Amino acid sequence: MKIHVSLIAAVVLSTGAGISALTAAGEDRLPQPQYEQTKQVIALVEKAAEVLKREGPQAFPKFRRKNSEWFHGDSYVFVNDGKGKSLCHPFNPALEGTNLIDLEDVDGRRPTAMMIDTVSGKRAAGWVHYKWPRPEDATPSWKSSYVVRVKDSSGNEYFLGSGMYGMKVEKLFLVETVDEAARLVGQKGKEAFPILRDKAGQFRYMDVYVFVSDQKGNELVSAGFPELEGTNLWDFKDANGKLVVQAQIQMLETKDAGWNDYMWPKPGETKPSQKLSYVRKVKSSDGFLYVGAGLYAE
Repeated sequence: MKIHVSLIAAVVLSTGAGISALTAAGEDRLPQPQYEQTKQVIALVEKAAEVLKREGPQAFPKFRRKNSEWFHGDSYVFVNDGKGKSLCHPFNPALEGTNLIDLEDVDGRRPTAMMIDTVSGKRAAGWVHYKWPRPEDATPSWKSSYVVRVKDSSGNEYFLGSGMYGMKVEKLFLVETVDEAARLVGQKGKEAFPILRDKAGQFRYMDVYVFVSDQKGNELVSAGFPELEGTNLWDFKDANGKLVVQAQIQMLETKDAGWNDYMWPKPGETKPSQKLSYVRKVKSSDGFLYVGAGLYAE
């Protein structure tokens, strides 16, 4: 088995404590939010959505009011229509009336397009991660926004959301990311791989990236460590001697999805960190592939 030398050198760190406590054996449903920031964003968006359902556009002046529950500090509620036109943007009112569908962040992500894609079809709510400047600060930083699709009493459809900067990666983020990646792989096969690797796409944010392997341990996609693509990791052991790929494949032989913790470097690093990954099985002509993504312990 050939593995990049930096990764081989990385398996010398001993185990720390903390991330194993997040692992729930057999868990494959959307987890509840763990962090208070996440809960606050969800609560704000759901409350704003109820106001928008009742009041329609008459709710916009409320959302724009500074130092209100809807707009204070770095937090604000925004509303777009189904084609990406900004209807209410308290942070930057000059954007209202313009179509933001092609607006890009500093890395080329298209947040509005990602939001519409995330809550289109069967999904009525979801998370989008991108880089955006804070109010009164021109420097972009990571922002995670919770977006919902809303219809008012007149039948008008909106996309309403709010987010926070510098949020911690939640397990529920991983489930959304992996489930969508697995859906694409199931639909498109190998044609989905460039989408999963795209640095400006919805599958790359903070330290999160998607990986895809087959049942034999062949690494097909490793967006965070592209040098591993085409290698076989069947016999790879982490710093604690765990056969990482074998453990993931063995788990998926009896279930469709689950969690696995092990030691693995963050993108751009060589020293391993504790990592908890969510993996999902996708049927293939040769058995199954597995699609996963993980979070690192703080």
